[in-house]
Amino acid sequence: MGHGGPDGDVQRLTVAAALSGLMVFNATGLRAVAAGGVAASLVAMTTALTMAAALMSLFGGRIHPSRSALRGEDRVGGFFAKLIGLVQRSPLLVAVGIVAVLLSLGAPMLGAKIALSGTRILPPDLESVQVTNVLAANYGRTERPAVLVVAQADPARLSTWAARWSGDPAVVRVESARPDGAGLSSVVLAVRGDSQGPAALGLVDRVRAERPADYRIWVAGQAAELVDVTTLLREGMPLAVTVTATAMLVLLFLLSGSITIPLTAVAMAVVSLGATFGVLVLVFQEGWLSGVLDTLVVGGLDPFALTVIFAFAFGLSIDYEVFLLGRIREHVSGGLDTRDAIRAGLRDTGRIITSAALLMLVVFGAFGTARMGDIEQIGIGLFAAVLVDATLVRCLLVPSVMTLMGKANWWAPTPLRRLHGRFGLREESRHEPRVEVRQ
Repeated sequence: MGHGGPDGDVQRLTVAAALSGLMVFNATGLRAVAAGGVAASLVAMTTALTMAAALMSLFGGRIHPSRSALRGEDRVGGFFAKLIGLVQRSPLLVAVGIVAVLLSLGAPMLGAKIALSGTRILPPDLESVQVTNVLAANYGRTERPAVLVVAQADPARLSTWAARWSGDPAVVRVESARPDGAGLSSVVLAVRGDSQGPAALGLVDRVRAERPADYRIWVAGQAAELVDVTTLLREGMPLAVTVTATAMLVLLFLLSGSITIPLTAVAMAVVSLGATFGVLVLVFQEGWLSGVLDTLVVGGLDPFALTVIFAFAFGLSIDYEVFLLGRIREHVSGGLDTRDAIRAGLRDTGRIITSAALLMLVVFGAFGTARMGDIEQIGIGLFAAVLVDATLVRCLLVPSVMTLMGKANWWAPTPLRRLHGRFGLREESRHEPRVEVRQ
């Protein structure tokens, strides 16, 4: 996706920068996704700068603009030209309306539940899932216990300590301790209700807070894993968000020479992400449209899927922003006022952004048919993110907000303007006269 030149390079760097935010998590799976995504983005950028340029040199004589473009028809009419005309007639109304829609879509996120993968992410008609469900319902044997205590002690000693939990309101029964290798033993504390519900999570915290003083114990099981993963994400997410947002702000500043545009772009990406996560809650937690979409209702969102969606969706959101912004900046540098430059920029990029989005929708839609809950969440989540961003945000919200801001779009303090003058990313040749972006 994207095009050659500095703008195209920034597009690929935005995706790489967003994925690099996953590196801060101390989780092998997330780091592997981040490393693969960063590598793919850098390879794509290198290929665009080398192979694409070579192929254009080889076949450039056979590549020509369409006849309509040569006649100038694409520059005066078309769907996107008419759309931006309507947006700019009432930019405040459009901006408020779109923000209201996005906030409404994002509202279900406030009731989101986090759940780790298990048999719930698999189709219920699988034989292995059916056996697991029967064992849990009829014999109290879950696929994995919610709370498993492993101790550096013999079974009798562990049983004496574990008996204290038989009266805990979250515990159904304390099973018999059993030996687990040299010097180790384990005991299962069977919990009431959901193995990843609030009662089980609270029990994990209480058990860990009251460890015996004379020997070591470790608390494992589904509930303990969810507590640990949630803690890991809670500790790592602020740094990941900071790294990602900072990289985006710097890259957009180098492209635009403004501090207003990067801040509004990141704010719009956050609102768009909120809408995406709200859709996920409605589909996978509440079961909305699960029959139409043929998706599994798993009662919660996978934390790893959410993290991957955050990185990819944020990067793709800024990617489209860079593409549109590059054309708007180009028209402003060519002498158009901001209002006309916005209209020309969307007119020039609308069909390309839509085509790129359609390609992404096909790919992510295929993920959504996987019949595995976590894969479905990634596919449907990224599908929703691209659909929302390429339509509501890029075609309506961005032009309406930029129209309202006018010349303020290009504002930056004098020291930062000087910095951009020295290090900013530009497509025009240094030997050609350049019209400065109006402040």
